[in-house]
Amino acid sequence: MAAENEDNAPESKGRHRTPPLKTVNDVKREMAKLYWSAKNSNIVISDASKLANILSLMGRMIADSDLEDRITAIEAAQGGK
Repeated sequence: MAAENEDNAPESKGRHRTPPLKTVNDVKREMAKLYWSAKNSNIVISDASKLANILSLMGRMIADSDLEDRITAIEAAQGGK
């Protein structure tokens, strides 16, 4: 089993370490890197497609989580309505 870093993300051997993906902008940056890697034939297109799908899901989860946090804060500021 692969070792894990402090963010519980598996460490990959022989590859650069990717910073944690905590914001939609982080995901967007990683998606752009993935696109250029595929376009320059550094990664197989089918693998890039699978990774892009995962990144897309992660982006949506982050956005939904951020929205949930904002709604919770608004409701708390309005007295818990």
